[in-house]
Amino acid sequence: MGSDYDTDVLVSADWVEKRLDEFEDDDPDLMLVEVNSPESPDSDFPSRYDDGHIRGAIGMQWDEDLSDPVQRDILKKDDFEETIGAAGITEDSTVVCYGNG
Repeated sequence: MGSDYDTDVLVSADWVEKRLDEFEDDDPDLMLVEVNSPESPDSDFPSRYDDGHIRGAIGMQWDEDLSDPVQRDILKKDDFEETIGAAGITEDSTVVCYGNG
């Protein structure tokens, strides 16, 4: 996690709300990521990034962006680094992921 921020693993919605302007900056120090689960036949679940998200958040899909296409697991380290790096996340970024589902 970035050195200018708390080292807690979990943060509250209030913590995020107080930093919304920082999340909207192009600076990768704070990155907000909405992670959506695979679409469900139930139209109320889950919400999709294009339908609405917290301002400043980037969108990722669990099944398309972050999970291994062969094994039921998160991407391997090199693939994960490539994916999040392409999204502008660096090793010094403080990343807050949120989603539903």
